[in-house]
Amino acid sequence: MKALRFIFGGGSTAAAVQTFGARVIILGMNLLTGIVTANLLGPEGRGEQGAMALWPSVLMPILAIGLPMSLVYNWRKSERFGPDFFYAAIAVSLAVGTVGGGAAALAMPWLLGGYDPEVVAGAQGLVLLMPFMLCNTLVYSVYEALGRFRWINIVMLGQTLATLVLLAALGWMGELTAVRSAYCYALPPLVLALVSGLRLLPRLPVRLRHLRGTARRLHGYGWRSYGIEFMGVISSYIDQLLLVALLAPAELGLYVVAASLARMLHMISGSAAVVLFPKVAAQPLDDVITYVSLSSRVATTATGLLAIGIALVAPVMLPFIYGADFAPATRIFPILLAEAVLTGSIRIIGQGFMGAGRPGVIAWAQGVGLACVVPLLWVLVPAYGVMGAAASMLLATIVRLAFIAVAYELLLSRRMPGLIMRRSDVNFLYRRFVN
Repeated sequence: MKALRFIFGGGSTAAAVQTFGARVIILGMNLLTGIVTANLLGPEGRGEQGAMALWPSVLMPILAIGLPMSLVYNWRKSERFGPDFFYAAIAVSLAVGTVGGGAAALAMPWLLGGYDPEVVAGAQGLVLLMPFMLCNTLVYSVYEALGRFRWINIVMLGQTLATLVLLAALGWMGELTAVRSAYCYALPPLVLALVSGLRLLPRLPVRLRHLRGTARRLHGYGWRSYGIEFMGVISSYIDQLLLVALLAPAELGLYVVAASLARMLHMISGSAAVVLFPKVAAQPLDDVITYVSLSSRVATTATGLLAIGIALVAPVMLPFIYGADFAPATRIFPILLAEAVLTGSIRIIGQGFMGAGRPGVIAWAQGVGLACVVPLLWVLVPAYGVMGAAASMLLATIVRLAFIAVAYELLLSRRMPGLIMRRSDVNFLYRRFVN
């Protein structure tokens, strides 16, 4: 009974458990969407879809200029001015998203020069939605700041289910194309973000006289954390950015399927990071390290064990569920799984610097990793194709982890949080859930 009350209660650890559970379900539904699109579109169509979806994924964190993190941080420090922070962030995001999305739309014919005109037009439409996508992230930042993780989980489940239903319906009607599949992923989050924003309005009075001051405070922390977003997105997508130019759509499709499946593990570690950041924001360093260490060990152990299990069944699983055309993807899948586990660990461990008010350290770590991965990709992809891309990403992630370990020692005078659960962690979780 205590476990049930704990799980469905409102505490911070309960929120982490609830978020973890929601993301496990989402992981399963994302797997189904991947199966549907891969089987109906084939490697070439899946590669075209990936080429279109890549640009909003890259642009969103870049154009967000650190505002989502800054909104949570400043709201938690000055809750009285929370609505002012929100409206200031919305105004900036609409302006930046319009300019950035418009520029990206003009560049698409050049960026996707080897693709069909229909694919180019589809990508242009997606990047023109950028202002609304940016506002989407800010709405959920408010829910994070308020600790309303249950609603975030519900919305995430809803948008994933909506995408799956749309894909299945179009596939059943024989109308699913690469372009339409890309919009099946893009539109549900926007609709549900609008609904979520309307639910918040009664708590968000407009006070225009405070907007200028709150905007300056937002950008103070936002610019410091912006490097994290910029370097993070480049590090995460540099492989696909280069592969779009270096590989044919069918080869890109193989890599995208393997990478997308492996990176579903990020949802597990991400659930801990989402809940953890508001918890550690502006807290004493010892408390920050305690929270981060426990989260790191538990999340990394969970994702590592899951990754091993998936890797063992992958040679049979991938061709069976995605089709025989995707069998070559099994060669790179274990490498990408290992990279996903370590990347998730880095995301959690990095919250130690975020909570200590030193977000720039994570940006430097991303920059070091990027400095390694670009030449590796440039050399290994022409020689080894998608295998070279997977190896490059794993090596760069190991370098980032090593950099963070050194930064913990030098800047925080602490050892980097571990990656493997201890017996004390098991006892702690047992006491919280059972006793």
